[in-house]
Amino acid sequence: MNAYRGFQIIRRIEREYPDLMDAKLPIGIVEYFSGLNPGLVQWTAKLIGLEATRQAGLGKIELAVSEGEFANVEAKKIITFLSLWVENDIKTALRYSDDLHRDFPKNYFFTIMYLESMIKSGEKDGVLDLFSKLERELEFLTPIQREWYKSYLDYEKSQYYFHNSEFEKALHYVDLSIDEYHAELDIILSHALLLKGKLYDIKHEREKAIFLYKKCVKLDNYSSAIDEATTYLKHRYK
Repeated sequence: MNAYRGFQIIRRIEREYPDLMDAKLPIGIVEYFSGLNPGLVQWTAKLIGLEATRQAGLGKIELAVSEGEFANVEAKKIITFLSLWVENDIKTALRYSDDLHRDFPKNYFFTIMYLESMIKSGEKDGVLDLFSKLERELEFLTPIQREWYKSYLDYEKSQYYFHNSEFEKALHYVDLSIDEYHAELDIILSHALLLKGKLYDIKHEREKAIFLYKKCVKLDNYSSAIDEATTYLKHRYK
């Protein structure tokens, strides 16, 4: 009920101040989440006048990015996160993560997102420098941050070696990422499990690959890794 009351305030602000694009961000987030959840959640969102689709949500978040005065950085972070790990839209992820990294070069998470966007886009220049930068800065994080981001960094290393066809090195680092994963959000864990499954499929160890794809699917966290793992349960990754 408290969340609903707060949301009604945001809707009222949006109606009274239509030029205030910052109000589009929370509305876009709710619409996007509703679009991910067909059924009661989506029905309820439509009942209170929302479009309740992923596309509508993303459109409003992008308005907050391009025209928001106060929420544009947060909106850019959210759309990069969704583009990279939920929508699998690497082109969009690269565009916004480049902006975030340029404007906030000391933000560790922004750099992680930028690094993965570069790797998956096939960018070569600057990738190794970013790895060196992240390795150095890891030591200056708080103990809790180091626990979180060390597994993220190992995952990025595994992605780098995977995309360069160095599969044994990729397997080594994805193992480290999974075994030492302490982050609160499990979305990168799902992608790490998917990647490890792919690596075992490449090695023609199908039973191990299936086991990992099932672990990935079990997380059920809306990431694009879930859909990919479901596909590879039926057809081996090649």
